[in-house]
Amino acid sequence: MKRNLVRAVLGLGFFAATINSASADEVSGWYFGVRGGQSQLDISKDAIDEIVVFAFEDAGAIVLSGSSSLDDSDTAWSLFGGYRLSQYFAFEAGYQDLGAASYRSSGTIGVPGIPGTFPATASVDVETSGFTLAGVGSIPVGKSFDVHGRLGVLFADTEASLGVGVAGETGSESFSSSSLDVFYGVGAALHFGTNWSISLDYLMFKDVGDEEETGEGDIDSLTLGVSYRL
Repeated sequence: MKRNLVRAVLGLGFFAATINSASADEVSGWYFGVRGGQSQLDISKDAIDEIVVFAFEDAGAIVLSGSSSLDDSDTAWSLFGGYRLSQYFAFEAGYQDLGAASYRSSGTIGVPGIPGTFPATASVDVETSGFTLAGVGSIPVGKSFDVHGRLGVLFADTEASLGVGVAGETGSESFSSSSLDVFYGVGAALHFGTNWSISLDYLMFKDVGDEEETGEGDIDSLTLGVSYRL
């Protein structure tokens, strides 16, 4: 993901250098916009496998066979608005949806004292969203392009859903947590005229969630955004 970001930033820079008409200089004022792209949760399938096996064994079952899959990426999107103090610095607030990660497993178990084997399944879904506050520092490159960094906090709401099925009987349980998590990132923006901009941004959200309730994990995102300056 980081390598793709570098390539895209270089591409935007080349595109900006070929534009004949320069946009107006950045000035202070309000702006708002939307971003969309992909997120990825730093989570280990092997670690979840171990938790699932332990859960069945703790209930008195013996795991005889099984297979599993993990989809740790999803669509990410955000709505944001901010105030630019100058062409170098802005404050920004928004709402961020980081999507969900999904784990699925299936196999067979045995139960001591009961003849035969039984089909069993397990599922885990974790999703995160929340409001953000950030400071944005920008370095203009000519009049129509800039590179920028972002540092802020995510007021995260994380939901984890667990499901288990044995021989057609199912059960589920949900957990939730609220946490205050740091995020940071880099990006590049191309400005059109006096009001419109498109940007490519990479963000890293650190230790999102709660270790005891939903588990913690880093989430990164790569998004393309469009914004309008009032």
